[in-house]
Amino acid sequence: MQKNIGILGGVAIVQLLLVAWFWFGSPGTDDAADNLLVFSQSGVTKLRVSDGESATTVLKEGERWLVDGAQADEKKVTEVLDKLAQLTAPWPVAATTGSAERFEVTEANHQRHIQLYVGDDLAGELYLGTSPGYQRVHARRADDDNIYSIKLSNYELGTGLDAWLDKTLMAVDGEIDALTFTDTKDAGTQTSIKKTADASAGWEVNGVVADPTKIETYVNRFGNLRVLGLAEQTLVESAELVATIELTSGGEEVVYDLLGVLAAEPESPDAVSDYLIRREGIEHTYRLATYVAEQLLMHDVDFVSS
Repeated sequence: MQKNIGILGGVAIVQLLLVAWFWFGSPGTDDAADNLLVFSQSGVTKLRVSDGESATTVLKEGERWLVDGAQADEKKVTEVLDKLAQLTAPWPVAATTGSAERFEVTEANHQRHIQLYVGDDLAGELYLGTSPGYQRVHARRADDDNIYSIKLSNYELGTGLDAWLDKTLMAVDGEIDALTFTDTKDAGTQTSIKKTADASAGWEVNGVVADPTKIETYVNRFGNLRVLGLAEQTLVESAELVATIELTSGGEEVVYDLLGVLAAEPESPDAVSDYLIRREGIEHTYRLATYVAEQLLMHDVDFVSS
């Protein structure tokens, strides 16, 4: 008799556990959980990210995303909105004021504050804090005390402008047919690169047939051009024009200015500490990696020799 009672008791416990699992799910898992944020992804027109000290706002104007008036990385913005829309709310790990402070998800103390707007209306608001594990972060909706462990990372939501900038905005689309390089630091010396009339001959430099491999390596750099970020106005004001590059691609004329900022304590009179680039028709001036600038300045090529 006692044996049967024990068996029935065990069965009852198992049933209770199954009921609890069914209703509440497994703590720390995201399966079959409700969405943490509910918003119209296609309707979002503004994304604001703050860490309590600095903030960045990404705005949608027409079909373009902009950050501080500069072209934003549309792919990144879309991926972030996708992730936020798909966030699920599993069983909360905590719900007390003390826990919110410890996990850094309060209004006064947080690692990230995410706000989504549709027009002027706030459509979603989330605080992100400490990380309980790899690619997971503690999160709390602004209108809820519950704290969750979600699949997201703070580093994906940078608070600096450069984190959202389209680093490829200076790149040339299409095949380059001709290019003129003017070295303003060398009395305006020009180098003319263009395809020869005889397509089989390839390229010529200042009228001399040149090594096609070296030419194509050089011109392809403009199609793969990436900037580091937006240049501060004080840096722009202290920069000097180093070279102007005019090229044609697909019938379109593209003009670049390369600028250099002289080092404070140069090893040589022309030592440059920072390189900047701007492109006609694109707002703002951008920072460029030194090795990229030197490649564009032809410091590493001799087109004619084979």
